[in-house]
Amino acid sequence: MFTDPPYTLAGAELFLSRGAAALAPGPGRQAFLCFGPKPPDEAARLQGAIADMGFAVHDMVRNFNEYTGADVLAGASHLYHLVGGGRLTPPVSGRYQAALYTAEVRSRRRGPPRG
Repeated sequence: MFTDPPYTLAGAELFLSRGAAALAPGPGRQAFLCFGPKPPDEAARLQGAIADMGFAVHDMVRNFNEYTGADVLAGASHLYHLVGGGRLTPPVSGRYQAALYTAEVRSRRRGPPRG
């Protein structure tokens, strides 16, 4: 499974959840996740979500993708090679309705506009 989700933790969890649900059961299932560079605290939350789902980070290729004009992403994303343990437990199932994209997540953190 290969995915390049919106570069938010919610985006990674949603896309990996859908991919994990589609993989056949059993150890050794592989996934590849592209994700933009993040500060250490956000990278730790991403890696924690990956581990909680039952994946291990097997390898990471820094700056695997390069994007023209994507200054918010530092112009690149890393490729995570993930390997599943015996049981994958996707945290997201059913219809997804929460904030997904960076602008939506930031907007919800700030709250509604004041008038």
